[in-house]
Amino acid sequence: DHRVIPLTIDLKSGKNVKLFDLFRNRQAAVSRLNEAVEAGIAQRGLEPALINPFTSVKEDTRFYLLEGYLVVQFDRAELTPYYMGELTFPIALEELSDILISRLR
Repeated sequence: DHRVIPLTIDLKSGKNVKLFDLFRNRQAAVSRLNEAVEAGIAQRGLEPALINPFTSVKEDTRFYLLEGYLVVQFDRAELTPYYMGELTFPIALEELSDILISRLR
């Protein structure tokens, strides 16, 4: 058994970055990220497999950054059965550019 736990570190300060640290407006971030995760669930046809309904991203929702993407991650058995593994939802930074902090745009 293993878990993948992404850590996002600010390389200048050395501090751990939380999801909402990336955005200028928390409320707008919650809304847009929720829409993206809900769309990803629908596109993959995951609704029948959900063991816990997706309600919202939270301050402690895991994420990491890839070239041009913010990837939101949910643990095994958080939304779907354990055997399905971690769920990831890549969201293009370009789609979030109007609400991101300036150094990520």
